Amino acid sequence: MIKRRILFAVVVCLICSTNNNNARAQATDAPNASSSSSENSGDENSFGKRPDGFILGGGLNWGIGTGASSTGSTASRTMNTIELNAAPGWQIGNWAPQLLVAYDFVGQNTKPADVTNTNLRGTGYLIGVGTTYHWTRWDFLAGIEFLGTFTQSEKSADDKVSAFTKPLGFRLGSSYYFKNNWSADALFHYVHYSTNTLGGSNRDISSDRMRFITLALGVSYHL
Repeated sequence: MIKRRILFAVVVCLICSTNNNNARAQATDAPNASSSSSENSGDENSFGKRPDGFILGGGLNWGIGTGASSTGSTASRTMNTIELNAAPGWQIGNWAPQLLVAYDFVGQNTKPADVTNTNLRGTGYLIGVGTTYHWTRWDFLAGIEFLGTFTQSEKSADDKVSAFTKPLGFRLGSSYYFKNNWSADALFHYVHYSTNTLGGSNRDISSDRMRFITLALGVSYHL
């Protein structure tokens, strides 16, 4: 009888000890789980966010839009653009002022015969400044451009090269980070030129500016 009581007491002690150990383990794991959840939540909220300091982004965009002069003397036509861009800047909290640099390869979709045998295809660069604001997985961009040249690929009838200078443009964009350093981008871009250079001679066209409007999609890598 005594042996049975002792055995019963030992079993009860073992059960109590096991329950206490399980309770301690759960208490220890709870803060870890909470911490892990908090860390994951923090990572989610800061996805794509760079630390304060120097940053650099570069991307490739493809867009479609229109090209024409402001008065319509050069008829509107459909254009396509492939753009390479870079944006060095400085991250300050959620804001990042940046230098904007873009190089464009512009083609004309509309047949020249449909627009008085003219073709606006060409290449050019633009330089400006802007800023981005980072929110969760998104960057929002606003920028202005004031330096650059667009050179037409087609020469004039007397074999002269035509180029447009004195640009003024702006771009509005958004970027979604699908990986920490990679983003999918959407962009609205407008630019007009106030000077035409033909065979080395400059002509003021501020009363009939050449302008391009583009909607583009792309991808960027961010350091």
